Amino acid sequence: MFCTNCGKELEDGTLFCTECGTKLEGSEPAPEINEQPVETVPEVNEALEANEAPAEPAFTVAESAPTPETPAPKKKNGKKIAIAIAIPVIVIAVAAVLCFTVFSDLMMKTFASPEVYYAYIENENVDELADDVSSFYEDYLEEYNELSALAQKGEFKIELGDSARSLIAAAGLDLSWLEDVTIAYDVNTKGSAVQTGMSLLHGDSSIAALDMYLDTSAKEAFISLPGIVDEFCTLPVSGSGFDMNVIIAAMPNEDVLEQLIGRYGKIIVKNVTDVEKSSETLKVGDLSEKCTVLTVKLSNETLYNIVKEILETAKTDKQIKTIVEDFAVVYEDIQRASYEELESIYKEIYADNNVYADDPDFSITKEIGTFQSYLGYEPGKAYDEFIEVINSQLADLENHGLEDVEDIYLKNYVNSDGKIIARELSNEEATWLYYAKLEKKADFAIEFTMADSVLITGKGSEKNDVVNGEYTLAIAEESDANYSDLLEIKFDDLRCDDEKVTGKITVTPDLSMFDDSGMLDLKLVLEIDSTEKAGAMKIKVLNAGLELGTLTFKAEVSGKANVTRPDDSAILDEEAWTAKIDIEKLYENLKNAGIPEEIITLIDEELFGSDDYYEDDYYEDYYYDDYYDEYYDDGDYYFDDEYSEGI
Repeated sequence: MFCTNCGKELEDGTLFCTECGTKLEGSEPAPEINEQPVETVPEVNEALEANEAPAEPAFTVAESAPTPETPAPKKKNGKKIAIAIAIPVIVIAVAAVLCFTVFSDLMMKTFASPEVYYAYIENENVDELADDVSSFYEDYLEEYNELSALAQKGEFKIELGDSARSLIAAAGLDLSWLEDVTIAYDVNTKGSAVQTGMSLLHGDSSIAALDMYLDTSAKEAFISLPGIVDEFCTLPVSGSGFDMNVIIAAMPNEDVLEQLIGRYGKIIVKNVTDVEKSSETLKVGDLSEKCTVLTVKLSNETLYNIVKEILETAKTDKQIKTIVEDFAVVYEDIQRASYEELESIYKEIYADNNVYADDPDFSITKEIGTFQSYLGYEPGKAYDEFIEVINSQLADLENHGLEDVEDIYLKNYVNSDGKIIARELSNEEATWLYYAKLEKKADFAIEFTMADSVLITGKGSEKNDVVNGEYTLAIAEESDANYSDLLEIKFDDLRCDDEKVTGKITVTPDLSMFDDSGMLDLKLVLEIDSTEKAGAMKIKVLNAGLELGTLTFKAEVSGKANVTRPDDSAILDEEAWTAKIDIEKLYENLKNAGIPEEIITLIDEELFGSDDYYEDDYYEDYYYDDYYDEYYDDGDYYFDDEYSEGI
């Protein structure tokens, strides 16, 4: 049978269309199309067998039910009907949730005790904090894992402005030859191995290049100066080797982190038993808002209960146990590598210098201890050690309490939406921290103080993830309650989201304490344009609006990382590598890049020292005073004939 509304084919006897919902009660099944030869009814067949003229048949299938034309299916509107029904349901549900939230907050604020209302507000804040932190943590881990397998390249460029050149020339120094200086680099990372290439350019001319390979796990490092010495030199790698990826792999996932923050944050909230409620108008900058103020008293007893429950919960927390055990494996591997390195040093000293040949009691473990003593606990028993520490702290807490801990006050400003928009942490004598942010439509204002010595204020607007605003950083001396501006920071069209970061930041330091003349009017202008795979930032240094210089950073992901360890045949020890350095090639590169001869001479003296190193005027006659002339000889290292043979 078919639906009379939409034409969908249905099983016989169906009462409602499964496509559009139309009621089909009383509908007859649609007949099949008659594709077979017409078959007469039984009465006709019997008459034919008796050679009699058949009676007029009552009906035939073909005659009584002629083949119907299949109706053209109507446009299906079942989904539209479902959507039309769903939309008001969703709207009603959302409105109900919002009303319930507002109503719940109103009921709590009006009828609940201050302690219950605080717990209600703060627990929501803990959940929001746990979600924000875990999301940021997840994004960081994902970004690290992605970038650690990709090649990156970029450059740092320094450009001297015309104003700076004029000022330098006025001081008698000619830098007309100086062009842009660029350091270009590429980095490839794979596991614990990092391969880096760098080049130094003056204008478009290459001065020097450097290739480096470092594997922290294998404790190998090699360096090469292509064009000056193409082979690699072995560099010493001290300390324990480790693979950062191993540490990242041992870190808990974002769900565990969110649960831990929520669990222990709510332990703090649960133990709060002394809360006072009041009303106050909060003012920040030009904005103000009437708030419910919840002042929490964290007495010595309350803090005692919080610390005790946190320690007791941590003892049985399986997630913490897993974290401790996972990190212990990594830590023990790193410490074992350090121990083995220290052990090899003692063995080398003993073998090469026979230092302990006359000491029958000498042993390496006697000198550095066993690995267990070096580690501080028995390997594989880190969690047991963790539990012992907790038990020790619980016992100390039980015996001594929280000694010398004064009452702490936490003042929370709650707006009409039930959100904490300001906090103040203090004791009876002073305010330690204060933070407030007010928002009115797109406008905002913030204020932050720390220990009455640092003050940050700001105001601006935020719309569609684009921020425009101004911030001021001020400081105060301990003996002075007045703040002095240190920096002003201005944001112009700063956009920061998951896809890109763009905009301009202007930093203006207050240099009045260093410059009474007022000639210094410095500004740093940062122009940012970054996406997920590439970024650029230009920093302009201005004085009185004139550009002194520019520093440009560029970086981009250039493909999949490719790390190749240098071939053993291309690796030399330090002495052999140094002997192959073509220093004349470096000087040739400097000359071809337009570096003046006097600068090259200064570089040569810096690298290899000066023939005039011990001239009389070098130490301003300190060693060449007439009183000492009879003791010093210019041909000796210490200028003293008596000791020259031992040098």
